[in-house]
Amino acid sequence: MLVIKNGKIVTMAGRLIDGGDILVEGNIIREVRDDTSYQPTTSDTVINAEGFFVFPGFIDMHTHCGMDGSLAGDAYRPELFIAPYIKTAKYINPDSADFTDKLNCGITSALVAPFDDRIVGGRCCLVKTAAHEGRLDIVTDNCGMHFSLCGMDNKDYVVYPDSIPAFIKDDLRSAREYLSPETDNKLESPAFSAYEPVLSGTSPAYFTVSSPDQVKIAENIADSFALNAVIVVSAKDPECIEMIESRRFVIDPAGIRASAMKRTAEKMLSRDTGFAISASECDILSVNAGLLVRAGLDMQSGFEAITTTPAEICGLSDRIGALSPGMDADIVIWNGNPLEVLSEVVYSVVNGRIAYR
Repeated sequence: MLVIKNGKIVTMAGRLIDGGDILVEGNIIREVRDDTSYQPTTSDTVINAEGFFVFPGFIDMHTHCGMDGSLAGDAYRPELFIAPYIKTAKYINPDSADFTDKLNCGITSALVAPFDDRIVGGRCCLVKTAAHEGRLDIVTDNCGMHFSLCGMDNKDYVVYPDSIPAFIKDDLRSAREYLSPETDNKLESPAFSAYEPVLSGTSPAYFTVSSPDQVKIAENIADSFALNAVIVVSAKDPECIEMIESRRFVIDPAGIRASAMKRTAEKMLSRDTGFAISASECDILSVNAGLLVRAGLDMQSGFEAITTTPAEICGLSDRIGALSPGMDADIVIWNGNPLEVLSEVVYSVVNGRIAYR
């Protein structure tokens, strides 16, 4: 059994424990104790967390980490700008240094999305960031469909943002008709079948946007087809958040100008919907959350945006995002407040195994 002793435990499940133990059996948390009375046996692996902060593993809610084009074959041909049938999980390199970077920064789970240069990029997946025996733990290979309203531009094919809504609506409309019980389908269509979880509302639709107008378009498409939509804000304009009416959203604040950061934090606090924070280039998710907290976001919301809210969006709050008995043993130990830039990860535990120290 893995035993984490005498830590300052932030469970993200309503309990703050100043000096407690966590007992891990296999890949599951067996017990979160309010005291340090547990006496380890000779067979236990013990981590002394005295003076350290113990958190659930952080969740990066929008990343392309580990994506390897060489594994994709013809799946990412440039002319395939609508490809709902693509499964991102098939094209991830488990040996990618991206995952090492994530572990070093306390990220134990990541939602890996298709590249943004596809109007319909296919299925996102949720993976643990530590490979075991050369394989990644793919928690789910269908964590939502990825749509991009930002346009597609390469040397052979150009699709301008203004024409994208029509492409998406036409495909969703055709898929809805194909999936209707009243339709007698004589031919199988993997592309239209791939939309079923999104059109039924059982799986999120992630819309990447880069302007306030694109937020409006995403909201319109979501309303027209009753989608469980999540807005992924790639723009640095706080107005994008203000335009989101009733949807949860994901934001990477790393590129937001210092002069606009406070306004961004204020607009995030004014929203009734949940939000998650992501990290693109630097892989330092906690720093991104810290930037927004420094600008006025409250500390609790900052932590929720990288733990419990991403887990809820993915439909996996019974497994990840908090420290409770029965949940996955994804645990990160810090030598200070994770939202402060000088703090460092001491240990990352994924599925009950020490993945980084």
